[in-house]
Amino acid sequence: QIELAQLRTLVAKLEVDLAEKDATIDGLEKRVGTGGSEDDAALIAELRRKLAEQEREMERKNRELEKQASKLRHLEDELRNKLAEREKELERKNRELEQLASRLRGLEEDLHEDEKARRARQQRELEDLQRKLAERDAERDAALASQAARDAEMAELEARLDK
Repeated sequence: QIELAQLRTLVAKLEVDLAEKDATIDGLEKRVGTGGSEDDAALIAELRRKLAEQEREMERKNRELEKQASKLRHLEDELRNKLAEREKELERKNRELEQLASRLRGLEEDLHEDEKARRARQQRELEDLQRKLAERDAERDAALASQAARDAEMAELEARLDK
């Protein structure tokens, strides 16, 4: 766009230059028409030739400017399209990242819940084992007490028999 602006400025300057030269020629023609010399007529002819040459040059530069402007518009369109594609791609990747982040949060929550459930299950199993151990200890103590009572009865019976 900067090149295009520079070229447009150049064309505008050339148009101003041509207008000034055209005005100079018109002034000379008026002088020649009012009794100017042959040198003035030759100068006018030379100026007209140079003016025509500059007009052709300006038209050539104008065509070149239009070609460059067309190329720049085409490049600008391509860049806009590429930018739009990249924006769409970024939006798609952002959606994917958001989905992955959501899945990760869900997995972390599931893992946390699983860990809580595992700890609760282990605590219940520990409590169950402690209860069973306490029951077995009580059964053993009862069996030992019963054995001690039988041993005492036996000792008493043996003591009676020995008498």
